Amino acid sequence: MFPDCPANRTANGPLKLPHDVDPSVVFYADHLTDMDRAIRGAFNSYTRMKHSALSPAAANRCREELKPVFRLLPASWRNLESDEESLVQLTTQQQQVMNGLRDNPRLTVRGGAGAGKTMLAFWRAVTFVREGMSVLLLCFNSGLAEWLNHRADMELEVELRNNVRISTFHSLCRHFHDLAGVPFQPPSRRDEAQQFWNADVPNTMFDSILDQVAEPRFDAIIVDEA
Repeated sequence: MFPDCPANRTANGPLKLPHDVDPSVVFYADHLTDMDRAIRGAFNSYTRMKHSALSPAAANRCREELKPVFRLLPASWRNLESDEESLVQLTTQQQQVMNGLRDNPRLTVRGGAGAGKTMLAFWRAVTFVREGMSVLLLCFNSGLAEWLNHRADMELEVELRNNVRISTFHSLCRHFHDLAGVPFQPPSRRDEAQQFWNADVPNTMFDSILDQVAEPRFDAIIVDEA
């Protein structure tokens, strides 16, 4: 389509099309006044031509080359949502353990990695809260604590949410140090830091700080990765 060019004419003389171009399908400015006639002429030109029929093999190849190839893939965010929901569901065996917890004030649950101990601890905490108890749930690292707090926001009613505290043990110690007004300064050296976290902080907590801080206190304490 050349809407700015007169038919078969250029500034340098007559327009010469390449040998493999059919003039009937090339439109110029002259055709704009009657495009319907120009298009019909192009179709009629191809109708008059004799073409051999495509063989079945050639027709199949044309379909394979022209048809779009696509695959349906689930969105990544949907997979993540599905995986997260499967993580928070208790298996039948885990539910039996949950039922056993009702009659045992102290219980140790052992299991390999991925056995579901963390979710068992979480759901037990939720159950305690709904029974009217104040609960402390301790876990191993801050990332897990953040995720469990997010799940608690989703699972617990607003009026019950403050009845469960979810944190790491070290974060809990820092909180109690702050309440008691005791300096809390982890050392930078690795060997000193291990001594600080593994011995100094727990000893200070249980030897003096808990006596200085009356609140908070908990009806139930659940420790993940004890």
